[in-house]
Amino acid sequence: MRNLLLLQHAVEKRVKRFLSIFRRPCIQHTEAWLEGVEGHFPVFVVDDGEPKKFIVPLRYLGHPPFLRLLEAAAEEFGFDQPGVLLIPCRAREIQAILL
Repeated sequence: MRNLLLLQHAVEKRVKRFLSIFRRPCIQHTEAWLEGVEGHFPVFVVDDGEPKKFIVPLRYLGHPPFLRLLEAAAEEFGFDQPGVLLIPCRAREIQAILL
């Protein structure tokens, strides 16, 4: 149990540090770093009681509108969400960002 708590704390610190990097004024450097990154990750939104799944390209981790959604998710649900990341927004909001 203690090891699990230590691991959780370490992951939370790294996620907070990761998010703080994107809040810095050097966002252009971050976007350049993400330019060649390939891959995707799933997120869920709950729209009118129905969960909807979106597959998000990793390059969106450098986009300020998507970062605001991640910050909202961290504030509402914390850093210990089990399973797929749940983002507190409507489907049309994330669709507008991903277009």
